[in-house]
Amino acid sequence: MSVRGDAIVQLGGKEVKLRVTLGALAEIEDTLGLDTATHAFDQVAAGSAKAMTAVLRALAKAGGAPIAEDDLSAMDFSQAQAALIEAMNAAFPSDEGDAKKP
Repeated sequence: MSVRGDAIVQLGGKEVKLRVTLGALAEIEDTLGLDTATHAFDQVAAGSAKAMTAVLRALAKAGGAPIAEDDLSAMDFSQAQAALIEAMNAAFPSDEGDAKKP
């Protein structure tokens, strides 16, 4: 069962639950040295691999299935980007189906 904020995605051939939580957002901010998680999502949208790995790491950890560093480093960029879009849409649904930023 999935709750609001959860996205079950395929990453590196494994099913992973990504969960957007306050703790995950704070971890993302700390990891990237940002004042708000919104800036991290802007960086992800711009294609920042550093931001993408920080966000995936934090959301997977919050979902109860941390991603090993080697698996994260070897992950396909397009697959990781699609997983993040799915997670954001699950956490912040809109009428248009597009992700909203926290």
